[in-house]
Amino acid sequence: MTRLNRIIDRCAAVASHNRTEPVIERLHPDMSALNRRAALINHALFWAVASALVTILLMILAFVDAFFGLPHERGVAPVLI
Repeated sequence: MTRLNRIIDRCAAVASHNRTEPVIERLHPDMSALNRRAALINHALFWAVASALVTILLMILAFVDAFFGLPHERGVAPVLI
């Protein structure tokens, strides 16, 4: 999250410059790189949360199957397909 905050702060700093300033020609190429980095970090966060949710779901299914004495292969297999 800290890296994403730094990327957003940097984008805001680049965008806050007036377009007529000579600095913008030097900083404008950074915007595409910063946007790409932000997208990668957002995707990484999404997949980290998704994997945590699937792991929790698998654990819940395993405990429910064990509680009811069901074979766990039948309860977990649909999640993995």
